[in-house]
Amino acid sequence: MQFGFTLLEVGASRLKHSRTVLFKNLVDTFVTIIAFGLIGYEISQGLQGGFIGTFSTSTENYYAKWSKALSFCNTSTTIVSGAMADRTFNDTYIFSTFLMATLVYPLASGWAWGDGWLQRAGFKDHAGSGVVHMLGGVVGFIAASIIGPRLGLYKHQTDDKFRFGRAEIEQ
Repeated sequence: MQFGFTLLEVGASRLKHSRTVLFKNLVDTFVTIIAFGLIGYEISQGLQGGFIGTFSTSTENYYAKWSKALSFCNTSTTIVSGAMADRTFNDTYIFSTFLMATLVYPLASGWAWGDGWLQRAGFKDHAGSGVVHMLGGVVGFIAASIIGPRLGLYKHQTDDKFRFGRAEIEQ
């Protein structure tokens, strides 16, 4: 799945940024494995109807559940990567991935799947459509709104021709 996201992101970016996109997707995976593995997974488990996990996950099939949760977290952070392509520095992106893998995604997944308050309220999520894809899309939208448009991507694009993040079409 990561390979497909990488190809999509390289295709949507300018040629001069293709190496940076490849680097960010590799770093995205490594940062997610370390951050979610050490901090995020424990936060997302054992909520027992609460807000943050109990940091006690001594269940059977621990590694199988961990690897499944890791792949969902990695997908969510990669969706954000696509929304921020061509517009961020490497250190900014690494920090946002770390924040997403340690706090944002673990809380959302714990609320919906880890016996959290959303799950107890009757929330149903099919194959990660809400927790993984909607969360990644919303965080990506917020990040793209904060960062702003990709300057210089279009032929007649300048700073004063933008309104609400979209280039005005010259006629």
